[in-house]
Amino acid sequence: MSDFLRHGGVFMWSSMACGVFAVAVATAHAVRPDRDRLPLVRTLCVAALLFGFLGGGSGLIKLLQVVGQRATPADPGWGLLFRGLSEVLYNPMASLLWCALAAFVTALGGVRATRRPSPAR
Repeated sequence: MSDFLRHGGVFMWSSMACGVFAVAVATAHAVRPDRDRLPLVRTLCVAALLFGFLGGGSGLIKLLQVVGQRATPADPGWGLLFRGLSEVLYNPMASLLWCALAAFVTALGGVRATRRPSPAR
């Protein structure tokens, strides 16, 4: 996780904040199911994904600029390009991870809500 944060940059922190908050709200839903929390979980997941892909896009722009500046006919910069592409993918990967975790925990809350014992008559 520390590599993700170190290489991800500012958008990683935004994505992580939205993701952590989404997981926290999803956990509250799993512990005590409440349909009113679901729109917030969805919104936070969308924000985490947007920050993740925004970070990936800005990283790709920066990578292509650096490769373009350093490339020579003898060394087109393939090594730099592939190392950079691996770092560019940290942001989208982390945001997808947070959203998958939030979706899983939210689903647990949905299962708990459907399995509530019916009130005694």
